[in-house]
Amino acid sequence: ANMDADKTSSPFETVSQPLPSFPTIPRLKDCAVSFVPSQPPRKEQDQWRQMFWLPSFPGSGASNPTNKGDLLKQIIEEVTLGTLGGRSEYGQPVKNYHASMKNKLKRCKGISETIGCSSGHPFVSTSPEKQIESFRSEVIVTIRNPATAIPAYFTYKGIAYHKKTKQSTVEIWKEQRDLHFESSLASWLEMIKFWRGKQSKAGATEISYYQTTFYFAFEDIMTTDIVQGTNAIRKLSDTLSNQDTVDKPFETTTSPEDLECIWYNTAKNEWNRQQQIIGDYIPTYTLQQQNIMIQNLTSYVNELDEELGSGDIDVAEDAKTNPDSFLVSLLRRYIYQIENYLPIEA
Repeated sequence: ANMDADKTSSPFETVSQPLPSFPTIPRLKDCAVSFVPSQPPRKEQDQWRQMFWLPSFPGSGASNPTNKGDLLKQIIEEVTLGTLGGRSEYGQPVKNYHASMKNKLKRCKGISETIGCSSGHPFVSTSPEKQIESFRSEVIVTIRNPATAIPAYFTYKGIAYHKKTKQSTVEIWKEQRDLHFESSLASWLEMIKFWRGKQSKAGATEISYYQTTFYFAFEDIMTTDIVQGTNAIRKLSDTLSNQDTVDKPFETTTSPEDLECIWYNTAKNEWNRQQQIIGDYIPTYTLQQQNIMIQNLTSYVNELDEELGSGDIDVAEDAKTNPDSFLVSLLRRYIYQIENYLPIEA
């Protein structure tokens, strides 16, 4: 398995085929989503609900420079539109803040209601604090292990702007890595800290309007584990539709068959796409870069632990409902993967 796989996986012996084929699950092979929205699309703008921000570090599976591999967009379309996905009257439920039409920035506004707006803030600024009236305070952050998100970002930039079709050569990767590694890791962390927001804790002077309500982990979708994959999609679906936590929720499918089918098709298609892009090597890091990643992530975990006072709670249990606890357990998973499976430059 590769770096994105679970922590039980073993590192590669050889890189002749960095990504093995995605396993076929016979009962899901030709599955289709059965959900149909019960309401027609909302035509009147004054009926439109506030949007979710969908920020991510590029290459994490929410807004890639290539507009391909945007898993979050695909999944939100499927859980909210089901069989009507791609039908013009509903338009695009997920739009990209940075996309322009006729050279004018649309900023996620359009002729159809928007559920989520993907962006790279603060990596690429979108001034979210000036747009509070259009956006709800709950934020859905797409997150991926920085050790794999950073090379994916470089690769997608090459494909989007430099006519590349796959990962650059090992030499170019090393050169780019050594030039941009520390700034990229800093941007990765900054994005998570910004959107997590300042919480209402004892003694906190400032509470942010925006706070992350759900972390959509790339690795939880790009897994071969049907339970893990389907759970991640169920949680996303619940986040969009939850009457208790969301003002004016969106309707989503709750059918277990639909959720499994959406996971299977999304993961399998993206896995096959990645196979073409990865080429024949897994990007390596220097020992010093490995240490910098471990130190930065560990120091943030310690900071969160201290703030959350999580000595007394069962983090694994709490992670099911509490986004902060989920973030802590996810960062620990990333640290474990970086310590044990990161390919180190010989």
